[in-house]
Parts: sequence; structure tokens; C-alpha cells
Amino acid sequence: MKLEIRYFILALSLLISSCNLINPNGGNHTAIIMEIGSINTDGSNQKILAENPSDNCFAGNYIINNYNKLTEMNLDGSNLHNLLPPNLSANDFSISPNATKIVVSTGTNLYIMNIDGKGLTQIILPDSIIRVINPKISFNDSEIVFVSNTGLYKINVDGKNLVKLKSNPLDTSVYYARPTFSADDQNIIYATFNRPSGDPIDIHRLSLKDLSDTAFYNFNSMLFTSLEISPQNILLIKSTGSNIYSIDLNNFKATLIAIGFNADYSFGYKKITYVDPDSLNIICIMDLNTKVITKVSLNSSISTQVGVYDSKLSDDGTTIVFSNQRMIHD
Repeated sequence: MKLEIRYFILALSLLISSCNLINPNGGNHTAIIMEIGSINTDGSNQKILAENPSDNCFAGNYIINNYNKLTEMNLDGSNLHNLLPPNLSANDFSISPNATKIVVSTGTNLYIMNIDGKGLTQIILPDSIIRVINPKISFNDSEIVFVSNTGLYKINVDGKNLVKLKSNPLDTSVYYARPTFSADDQNIIYATFNRPSGDPIDIHRLSLKDLSDTAFYNFNSMLFTSLEISPQNILLIKSTGSNIYSIDLNNFKATLIAIGFNADYSFGYKKITYVDPDSLNIICIMDLNTKVITKVSLNSSISTQVGVYDSKLSDDGTTIVFSNQRMIHD
């Protein structure tokens, strides 16, 4: 129960992080801000790299940070710059599995570009599609899957061959979200959610060959944020629940691999990072082959930590980059 309450508070703080709160200790104001930080895997050299990210993704040894404007910086925080022109704001984005492309939704339009921000191209969509969320690029960089106000779609990266995979009318009790390609690009893995509560229901596999649809995992009210698939076709369920599962999409076998929160593959898919179940300020690194776990503690004396909610390991295995919440007082 203590863990459930703790993570309810953390989830709530994500929603109110931009708001000022009354400080009961002194009549001043307290604000919870979000930030990106880094720390060496030996626990040294912890520092704050940027403040107020709304979401982030780490590709290789670069940080892609989405806070309306899509920005990029080096792991040491240097060379911070925008990837999008001033007239565009990023509403949602993802990086291709091999970290060569970025697909961006501005809310109403879809764009694709190279990982360095060059070659930005708009993918023209029909006027009936007025909302675009959860875009994902296939493993072979040739197609994009996304959710809109009218359904679940896929389209070529050159803007050709738009296909509606599932209808998603607003008057139904279930909607689709978080689609991603299987490792062989032959299936779409997506989740169903309850409308209007937003609670996750099932994970499905949709065949792109014949559009057959199989529900293979039920959330049982587990809090859920996103899905990640490795080149080995192993699905990692990223969740704010305490059980971290991997699912072999070849046989749908689910395996409990760790106890913790907010699990993420690191680039290369050989390790995962997650938050320790006993402390929101300890990041765990698990080697998926040996199952050896390394724990790295954040230094709370640097700032008052509310908790880590996202983390990844750099390619060379020496640095963890994390999203963090910090409480400040004026």
C-alpha cells in the first residue's frame, strides 16, 4: 500500500509540475519542477542538464528533449539546440529503433527528419485526420504507425500508401493507443484503453498481412505508460506498477524480470534501467543476459528529489541520463 500511495503522489505531481503549491511550513510557495540530469554509473558527477522537459528520449550518446520545441544536446549538457524551426512545436515524437530517424507530431500534422534534425519533411495527411498522436517508425525505417481521431493508421515515410488499420470512433467505450512495430515489421503491437476513464485494458497484436487481431496480455488495472520492443522481438512493458515484465512476442510468454518502476530499454537493448522499488532516488541497471543488477543512488543533497521517472544508459555504459522531479521553495 505504501508503494501504491507513493506512486500515486508521483503520478499526480507529473500533472501539476508547472503549478505553484502552498508551502505549509512557511506560507511561501513550493513548486515541483521537472529536469533532466546525468550521473556516472559509479555514483559520481551528478548534475542537472536542463529544466522543464515534458518528455525525453535518449538515442545513443545524445539527448532528445521534447518541451514544445524538440531540442538536442550532448550527454554533458553542451551544444543545446533546437531541431525544429520556430514555427513548429512538438506535441509527440519518437526515435526509430536504430536511432537514425525522428518522427514528430505537431498535434495536427506529421513530420519526419534525420536524427540530427536535417531533412525535415511533412507527411501530408487527409483533411479528415485532425489529430495525430503516438507516432512510431518501423525497424526498417520504411513505415510509420500512428493514432488519430479516426483510427489507427500506417503510412510510408515518404507519405505514400496510407492504410487505416483500425477504426477508432469517439462514441465507443474502447480506444487504441501506443502502437509500435514488431521486430520483423509484420505486426503492430498496441494497447486498448477504456473510455472515458483512460484505464489500460489489453495488449494486442495486429497482423499486417491479414489484419487478424489477437489480445494476448491483460493489464488487470496496472498503471501503464508505453511499450518498447527489442530487435529480438521481446516486449518490455513500461509501467508505473511495481512488476516489470517482458513478453516474448513469438509465443506470448510473459516473464517477471524485475521489481521496480518505469522500466526502459537502454539503446542497444542489452540492458534495462528502472527505479528501485524501495527508493525513488535509486536507479537500477539490469543486464538482461546475466540478470546482474547495479544500483546507483542520486545525491539528494544536491536538490530535494521527488523522484526519477525515466532513465537510460549511454552507449558506452558509463553514464545514466534521467528525468527527475525536484521540489523548490521561494
